[in-house]
Amino acid sequence: MQIGDRLLLSGGALTGAASLLHLGIILGGPDWYRFFGAGEHMARLAARGSIYPSVITAGIAAILGVWTLYALSGAGLIRRLPFLPLALPLIAAVYLTRGILGVPAVLLVDDPVRESAERENDVHGGQLGHLRLSWSVLRRRCRRGLEKVLCQSRLTTSRNLAEQVTSENLPAIQPARRTV
Repeated sequence: MQIGDRLLLSGGALTGAASLLHLGIILGGPDWYRFFGAGEHMARLAARGSIYPSVITAGIAAILGVWTLYALSGAGLIRRLPFLPLALPLIAAVYLTRGILGVPAVLLVDDPVRESAERENDVHGGQLGHLRLSWSVLRRRCRRGLEKVLCQSRLTTSRNLAEQVTSENLPAIQPARRTV
């Protein structure tokens, strides 16, 4: 077995494991969504019995399952699948892109900030609070020196959005009326 075949085989095995893990997350429920980083929103939807998290996760598992088959086909363990010479580089490009962009995403995403933004949106019922919170978080990160150029462009965009969406532009939020 050549080195390329061994690499495809190991990549296919890891992708197959990721596909099965996604199916396990569906069965594991809200705690598994939280543990594996799907976010609080997906965990809450799963806890409420929504089908949305299961459909999304099953879709990801299906895509990973197809990618596993293509890796095994490329390694010569199963019959040759259609579009194999096109599919393998595209799958590799997706993995490389996710790997390259995954590092900045981890550095620039704070789960507690996202959760507090969701709480603020739940409380205020509008987008203004989220925009202001995002702007303040970006400003704080820019001060720390993380991704200065990227932060400056995002900061300008967020500031422009925050100026456009003011409390005068948003509809007034009426408190819920209690019926006795």
